[in-house]
Amino acid sequence: MKNLEIGIKGYKEKEVLENDSADKLGNKGVDVLSSPSMIAFMEYTCRDSVAKYLENDQTTVGIAFDIKHLASAKIGSLIKCESELIEIKKKRLIFSVTCLCGDTIIGKGIHQRYIKKPNEIVKH
Repeated sequence: MKNLEIGIKGYKEKEVLENDSADKLGNKGVDVLSSPSMIAFMEYTCRDSVAKYLENDQTTVGIAFDIKHLASAKIGSLIKCESELIEIKKKRLIFSVTCLCGDTIIGKGIHQRYIKKPNEIVKH
């Protein structure tokens, strides 16, 4: 690992698209950002924040989520995600992560990732 240390921050922005909606996941008529889409956005933000600190043959995989979805974001909204690496336990990385729509916190929590080599990932 190349200088991987506590305090590394991540940031991403995206527009909420129709495919991100709860309606598209089967919750008919609920045209707002779905929890799975929000969590995926949080995961990508954490993953990308540490990617440049890994060796070329390493990646990270999500292993745990403790996320609260606190408010809605309508289709077309601009949302942003902020992450911070708050703990390193050998190959386990623990992030604090927050998703916002404007100044409103729509989601927050803890996400854990594990450093692996892609060829070490067991495929069942």
